[in-house]
Amino acid sequence: MKTSEKLRTVGRPLALMTAAFLMWTGIAGAQTTQAPKSVNDIAVEFVGDQSVSEDRILSSMAMKPGDPFTQTAVDADIQNLYKSGLFDNIRILTEPAGSEKVDVIVQVQARSVVGRVSFRGNTEYSDQRLLSKIELRPGDVASETAIQTGQREIQSLYKDNGYTEVTVSY
Repeated sequence: MKTSEKLRTVGRPLALMTAAFLMWTGIAGAQTTQAPKSVNDIAVEFVGDQSVSEDRILSSMAMKPGDPFTQTAVDADIQNLYKSGLFDNIRILTEPAGSEKVDVIVQVQARSVVGRVSFRGNTEYSDQRLLSKIELRPGDVASETAIQTGQREIQSLYKDNGYTEVTVSY
């Protein structure tokens, strides 16, 4: 057998295998580029206390029923919700709602909210005077930073006025 005949015999099956592979990858590629499913409904589930209204959460989200459900939309909505500073944890889950739609479940764990601010043991300054030194108010999201800042401010008030042994705790 001549060299050119050997190449033809090996070349034909190789060409057929290559063509079959290209057709298969084209089909597989076409399957992964389907149109995204659309959002059927959006529900909110609270983990822990419900200190933020469902309406506030939904209005903070760009995703609405009827929109295409995409990872980009999910990421943007999670980012917007975290930026609000109201949540410690956010998850967006889906459940099938037919062949072309999904129901979206937004699970949120809201941060604690200040219920009231009170003072005990303060004999030199009124509650109103101490309250004027701190930024936390009922209804605010409780943050460790805001609490510690208020603690330092009250302690400074006392120390600046000669009460160097004062202790402020929370």
